[in-house]
Amino acid sequence: MEVRIDKDTFLNGVQKVQGIVEAKGAMPILSHLLLTTEKERISIQATDLEIGAKGYYSANVVAKGQVTLNAKKLFDILRELPSEEVHLTREDNHWVTLKCGKSKFRLPGMSSQDFPPFPEFSQDSLLEFSSKLLKEMIRKTFFAQSPDETRQVLNGLLLPMCECRRRRLETSTRSLPRIPSAPSVSESYAVSLVQRLSMRRWRRC
Repeated sequence: MEVRIDKDTFLNGVQKVQGIVEAKGAMPILSHLLLTTEKERISIQATDLEIGAKGYYSANVVAKGQVTLNAKKLFDILRELPSEEVHLTREDNHWVTLKCGKSKFRLPGMSSQDFPPFPEFSQDSLLEFSSKLLKEMIRKTFFAQSPDETRQVLNGLLLPMCECRRRRLETSTRSLPRIPSAPSVSESYAVSLVQRLSMRRWRRC
């Protein structure tokens, strides 16, 4: 794998998933990011087995491939680099060379095969609408989630979706706010329950 990417773009992508990465745990791979090069872009992926995030960023891909790098170490290095192009090259035994300006680093990685795969989903269940609208809907309903950890179904937000509108619903058994919206959806009706921690991540995006 070999790729060239703008430092600020790369740093932005790595920074967005820092809150998801599990710094200390039984699985060392969870402290790493999975970097995958595709046609004219690179994906940055992180998970703690409960929440997963994947972002795509424009890049000059010289050779396709995958690497995993420690998320915190990579972030600490990137934020100290000058605003120039970053050159990443995968070497043998999962080592990665990172160059930017006059700086050069050699970082240890792990096998990309050890990184937990994301669950598969149908393209039919996707919907698209304004991120500003999503944040506004979360802001108006987030307070109603129940703090009772023994009732998981009340710890999240219910997202019923239909062809003409999307309604956002959450409850703590005492308050029941509902915010209607009208994004574009691709199936007639679907219901999702998104947990509190996921909502917090969405609010920060």
